[in-house]
Amino acid sequence: MQQTDTELLQKNADLAFADHKYETALELYLDLAMQGDKLAQYRASLMYADGLGVATSLSEAFAWATVAAEFGTEFLVNHWHDLNELIHPNDKQRIYELAADYFRRFNSTALSSEIASLRTRGTTQMQYANTLYQRQRYRDAIVHYQQLAETGEKFSQYRLSQMYAQGLGTDPDPAWAYAWAALAADLKSPLMLAHLEQINQRMNDELLVDAQNHVSSIANAGVVHLARQRMQRLRNIRYRCKGPRATCVDYIQAVCGGNPDCSSDYGFDIVRARLGTSIENEYNLQTRVMQGIVDDFEQTAEQVILGEFKVLEDEADSKENTEHNEPQ
Repeated sequence: MQQTDTELLQKNADLAFADHKYETALELYLDLAMQGDKLAQYRASLMYADGLGVATSLSEAFAWATVAAEFGTEFLVNHWHDLNELIHPNDKQRIYELAADYFRRFNSTALSSEIASLRTRGTTQMQYANTLYQRQRYRDAIVHYQQLAETGEKFSQYRLSQMYAQGLGTDPDPAWAYAWAALAADLKSPLMLAHLEQINQRMNDELLVDAQNHVSSIANAGVVHLARQRMQRLRNIRYRCKGPRATCVDYIQAVCGGNPDCSSDYGFDIVRARLGTSIENEYNLQTRVMQGIVDDFEQTAEQVILGEFKVLEDEADSKENTEHNEPQ
C-alpha cells in the first residue's frame, strides 16, 4: 500500500529521531505539528522540554503540550500537567499567553477547511479577529469572535469568554463568560478546563443558574451538536450518491475535506480517493469517532457541567419550599 505524504513525513521524523539527528527530527515533527498531528505536537513538546535538537524552552514545550492535549487524551493531559508544575508563578501569564496563541493557530477547529474558508478583507476571519483584538478594537473583534464561536471554533469560544469576563468590547457578564468557557472546554482541553475553573471561582449560585440558560441557548455551537450535524451531513451525501460511492465526487469531498492524504483532485470535476485509501472505511472511521465524542461527552463532561446546574436548581427549589412552608 502506498504511503501518504503525512505517513512518509512521520516515518522520516521517527527515523531521524532514532538516529539522534534531533535537529532534523524536530523540523519534521514541527511540520506535522503545524498540520494538527497530535503525536507530533507531543514529541515537539518533549524535545523542547529536554533540549533535543534545540535550546531547552519550557514555554515552547508547554505551548505544544497545550495543543497536543486538545482532546483530553489522558497521557497528553498528564504531560501538560507535569510541565505546568514546572512553571514559575512569575512566568505563568507569559507562558499561558503563548500557549493560548499556539492553540489559536493549531487547534483542530482552527485548521479545519470550514474555518479556513471563512475570510474577511483578504485574510481568514480568525486572523482578522485576532488583528482587531491586538489593536484593542474590541467592539469590532467581539463581533467576529462571536461568529466564529457559533461555528464551534474553540479558541473563539475561549476568547469570547475572556472578553465577557473582562468587559472588553462589551459590558462585563460573568454568566456569559462561564457559558462560553463551558463550550470551549467541552473537548476537555486542560487549558480550557483551567480557564473554566478560573471563571467558576467568581460565580455565585444566581449567576450559575443564568449561565445554565446561556449554555442551553448556545448548545448548537457545542461539540455534540456539531458532531451529530457532521454525521447527518455525511449520511445524507452518501445516500444521495448516484453510482459507485468510490467515484462519487460530492461524497469523496465531504469525507476528505480536501485533505491530500485522503483524496486527489484531477480537475474537470474528477476527484478520486488517494491510492490505498478506502472512502467507505474513512467514512466509517469518522462516524465512529464522532459517535464516540457524543457518547463520551454525554457520559462525562455534560454531567459535570449540567450536573452542577442541577444541584443548584435542587438547592434553590429546596430553599424556596422551606421558605414557603415557614410560619408567617
